[in-house]
Amino acid sequence: MHTTHLIALSLAAASLVACNPKEAVKALTSDQNVTQEMAVRFAENMVGLPRALVVSDARKAAPGEKVTVKGAVLGEEPVFAENIASFTIGDPAQLLANMQEHGTWTTDSVPVEIRKDNTMTVQFVDEQGNPIKQSAKGVNGLKERDAVIITGTIDPHSTPERPVLNIESIVIEK
Repeated sequence: MHTTHLIALSLAAASLVACNPKEAVKALTSDQNVTQEMAVRFAENMVGLPRALVVSDARKAAPGEKVTVKGAVLGEEPVFAENIASFTIGDPAQLLANMQEHGTWTTDSVPVEIRKDNTMTVQFVDEQGNPIKQSAKGVNGLKERDAVIITGTIDPHSTPERPVLNIESIVIEK
């Protein structure tokens, strides 16, 4: 049953790029316990943005490479760092079924390999490339589970195991 949910979510997410938002919402919510609001936000972000990568593909980018990634503010607690403007984004299509199956909104309940492959850290940096020393939580209303599309550059200190995206622009869907 668990594998069936993951496969269904993956197929639904893959088909979203070619769908209109109403079809995408129907596909995401048909067999899963995805909230209607989250499905709508994520589907609307995906339509018309074929160049935006899913998190698992953005993780493959090399340091210094510019990418646009789509996802949601999801991750292990705390999702937002307290003293640095960074947070975790994840691929809702890969993470939500696991999270809701365990009755939690953190990815702590998601198997390690799925969590590792479908989340990444993003951060706001200053002109010198140093992380800004304040939490990003609440900035322009940013909160957990927001659907986001982020364009940025993979940090020069990133590794394939722990990629970090330096944010240049972010679209937050409320």
